[in-house]
Amino acid sequence: MSKYIQHIIPETKSIWNNITNIADVRKAVYEYYRLNIMGETIINKDKGHKILFTNKPGGRKIAFGGSFYKQKAEAVKIITGLMKEAKYNNWGSPKKTDKKYVIGYLNYKAIGKIDGKIYYFRIAVQLRKDGNMYYNHEINIMKKK
Repeated sequence: MSKYIQHIIPETKSIWNNITNIADVRKAVYEYYRLNIMGETIINKDKGHKILFTNKPGGRKIAFGGSFYKQKAEAVKIITGLMKEAKYNNWGSPKKTDKKYVIGYLNYKAIGKIDGKIYYFRIAVQLRKDGNMYYNHEINIMKKK
């Protein structure tokens, strides 16, 4: 079996730099996600996983849950491209706070560009008992190894 290599690097430019209030940025990110991404389904090239972009956990959590920083906000614009190109990394067990229908998390790594600068992303996808995989909110910027 050949090792998967990411050939396409999704890229975007900052659009939320002019918004100074973090609450307003969160609202803008959620609105972008809701209008442009929510409801979409993609197929991951590495494993062929079918991933759904839904409101919960995806959209609401990326905008309003957890830590929030510029690259996380900007990555929303390229999240479908990142997920298509991402390499499967490992499995994560369900958290104690997860609902009973959550089986666990598939963790992926991807490379993306924001304003011409390379970033390394870790992205979590929630696997549920209904057999579907749902994009989750965890986009973490990793340092190059």
